[in-house]
Amino acid sequence: MLKIHCKGITQGVGFRPFVCTLGNDLGLCGSVANVGGDGIIYVDLPYTWDTWENLSTNLANQKTSIARTNVAKKNVAKRFAEKNFAEKKFIAKKFVRFFVLDLDFSLVLLPPLRSLHYLHDRDCADFASKNCASTDFSAFFSAFFASLPTNAKIHSISISYLCEEDYHKVRNMHKSSPKSTPKSTQTRNKDSKQNPKSSFEILDSIPAFFSLDSSIPQDLAICKECLSDIFCPTSRHYLYHLISCTNCGGRYSLIKSLPYDRENTAMSKYEMCQKCKQDYADMQSRFFHAQPISCNDCAVPIRLYEGREIITKDRDIFDRLAVLLDSGKIVCIKGLGGFALICDATNASAITTLREKKNRPTKPFAIMAKDIATAQKIANLNKAESSALCEASAPIVLAWQNKQNPLGLALEQIAPNLSTIGILLANTALHHICFSIFGKPIIYTSANLKGEPIITNLQEAQEKLESITSYFLDFEREIYNGIDDSILRFIAGDMRPIRLARGKTPLNFALPNLQNQTPQKSINLQNQTSPQNLQNPKSCPKQNQADSIKHHKSTDKGEIKILAFGAQDKSTLCFCDEKRFMLSHYIGDLSSVATQEKFITNMEFFALVYDFTPRVLVSDFHPRYESVKLAKQIREENYATTKHLQIYHHHAHLCAILGEVASSVDEEILGIIWDGSGLGEDSSIWGGEFLFGGFGGIRRVGHFGEFFLYGGEVAIKEIWRVGYALSKLCGHEKMVAKYETEVISKEILPLLKVAIQKGINSHKTTSVGRLFDGVASLLGILQNTRYEGESGALIEELYYQCPKLDFKPYTFCLQNGVVSLESFIYEICEDIFLGEPLPHIARRFIHTLSIIALDFTKEFLGSTTSEAKSSHKQIKVGFSGGVFQNKALCDEIHALFSRAKIPHFFHTIVPTNDSGISFGQAAFGLYGKH
Repeated sequence: MLKIHCKGITQGVGFRPFVCTLGNDLGLCGSVANVGGDGIIYVDLPYTWDTWENLSTNLANQKTSIARTNVAKKNVAKRFAEKNFAEKKFIAKKFVRFFVLDLDFSLVLLPPLRSLHYLHDRDCADFASKNCASTDFSAFFSAFFASLPTNAKIHSISISYLCEEDYHKVRNMHKSSPKSTPKSTQTRNKDSKQNPKSSFEILDSIPAFFSLDSSIPQDLAICKECLSDIFCPTSRHYLYHLISCTNCGGRYSLIKSLPYDRENTAMSKYEMCQKCKQDYADMQSRFFHAQPISCNDCAVPIRLYEGREIITKDRDIFDRLAVLLDSGKIVCIKGLGGFALICDATNASAITTLREKKNRPTKPFAIMAKDIATAQKIANLNKAESSALCEASAPIVLAWQNKQNPLGLALEQIAPNLSTIGILLANTALHHICFSIFGKPIIYTSANLKGEPIITNLQEAQEKLESITSYFLDFEREIYNGIDDSILRFIAGDMRPIRLARGKTPLNFALPNLQNQTPQKSINLQNQTSPQNLQNPKSCPKQNQADSIKHHKSTDKGEIKILAFGAQDKSTLCFCDEKRFMLSHYIGDLSSVATQEKFITNMEFFALVYDFTPRVLVSDFHPRYESVKLAKQIREENYATTKHLQIYHHHAHLCAILGEVASSVDEEILGIIWDGSGLGEDSSIWGGEFLFGGFGGIRRVGHFGEFFLYGGEVAIKEIWRVGYALSKLCGHEKMVAKYETEVISKEILPLLKVAIQKGINSHKTTSVGRLFDGVASLLGILQNTRYEGESGALIEELYYQCPKLDFKPYTFCLQNGVVSLESFIYEICEDIFLGEPLPHIARRFIHTLSIIALDFTKEFLGSTTSEAKSSHKQIKVGFSGGVFQNKALCDEIHALFSRAKIPHFFHTIVPTNDSGISFGQAAFGLYGKH
């Protein structure tokens, strides 16, 4: 009997049903089960030492795999493969049960003697089928890798021998649980337990704590089969709003704990009907062991409220909902990850009302389309965008509007002053049933108050949104983990993440190139108080640490575990050990108390699920960041850690892009880090940085020239203050006079002049994000921002209105690493007064920024030391920071750097904005030399 231990995304994706069906189809005997976060397969396959010998011998000749290891490891591999096999056979006869075959598909390493090989995923099926002595062994693994469920992902596999006696003991541990296993399948399990070798079966789960090797299942859009069922009148799922099978439906959003069994989800209180139990037990059904299964016969109640009064329920809801939307009403409906506000996307009046009531004057709304055919009428989608829209994660994709507007959408109200539009496809049964009656696209925006997390329960929605709508559509299944929609955009030739949330997170990943290179071992973790479970220090007194997370004995045995707290805005959490990272979903801006509470709740959830006792906390340096305060508080109370590291904001950005592209932990890159703001090492506000370095440290080799933010943080919204500062910086008297006579109010101007003269509340910055604000103000297109990134979006809009003319960049001075702005801004002001079309100025502005990036890079690479040049490695250039969400800027940079043949990289794993900061912090904590 072999025990095959699978780590990765194996729960909530139909893994156990797949293995059980495969085993039975191949006529094999065995079982499969969830143990903690992993999938465990027990299979009776013919097993000889020749199986290992063939794999081992092939290891020495596997050039593609060996190439991924260093020279020393190659020698170990060769010696291991060529060693006397007779001796190994003798050892095998005595200790065969202790030998393990390890296949790690995220990297290639050489394990110790008791393990044979870590195999890369692209070689795995081939390797097994060609090199195994056992036909059954080969057939099983070939079929296994060829037919894995679409949404399953295997990070690593460990194969070990299990004698029959031990297998009986293991099976006894998987005792039947009425809460997780329907009665109809207990009979089958009982029969098979009388004769363990009669068939392949699914055993009941054993609760155990996750490791980061395993992934929490992500929410999935409705599959084609379930979509067909809800519109089939003879199906018991006909027009049923919560259909879900092994391939689709809620996962992370409805999990309260793991393993992923019904008793650990929001479906635990709902009893299956007899037909659902039969499907659950039927290996030929796609509902085989589908934990959230339900149908019209055992339906989760659904109701439509007006205020707090139920006005209709069950199937009648959808006709009533269509009437409400058709009459211009705003309705709050429940989705997978939380409530959303919807209205008719062709009704300008309804959208205007929604904007007024939600206090969202200009920020674009996302629009939900029935299907990809409808989406292609709304926007001009390229192949990558269409493919992204159809993913099981069902993200919002930012794309170009179809200006012909064949569906009659109220585009000016949906995305004021913009030619882009955010689209997502209907992704639940409820959405599709709604569209079958109300055929038009709908506005789809998260139901929350400004700055607060998405609302997940009816009572909160009714209390907080009563001023926006009187209508609430709710089903009784709880949402345990609220989560927003993910957002992607096609930038610089690839789909880039703008926000990672539903369907994309929790994101569990490894960095193959950096595996087994961790220099972090030098962190001193000795002579410290034994770590306890991670708690919210505010809610968990030291004497009662189990209030929010059940106390358990730590099992980490001193290995490195790191928790990174992210930034203040667009906050995320990142957990990591020596092998893998786990990035949380987008949580939000920590300026609101509600978001702070959500941040702590998520931290506690992941710490509990992963049995994660962090030995190292990593945070920003900014003393006013709530994430920094929390990290310090936890450290001071000694609840969960022995060390607190801090890293400056822009170094974390560099570490984030370096983590995605580095070939070794010692690699250094040129990081071009442009964003809105962040505390710099000199305690000033940085944001237009050229940094050289790596995980261990950086040098500020260049930056944009400083300019003032009159009024401090107020200038982030009142951007006329930045425009005024820039006009004074460049000495353009006409522009200064224009501000003082036309832009700045007569009441504010004298006070502002006094403040400037005395240096009161006037902070200097190098921020390119603020530079965009200032130029938008100079152009007169915006003086007060209504949402973050509005200036960049409007300048980008102007950029694309201008034909591709052969513009020369504005004049700038690059001296001693400093990009002086005086001539740059002066020429912009001159163009404005000369009546140059605004699109021309906008295009020339972005072109100049691209040239600045290129010229600085060329100058820097040309001045690198002879030592660096002698390494024969071309220095990579990595771009990070919120400014690089701007498609026009990134596309220009990509074109320029490609022509110059300079290796350059934008983010593809984590967002370039502050949502990626926690990953950068975690990588710094793991790979930096502290």
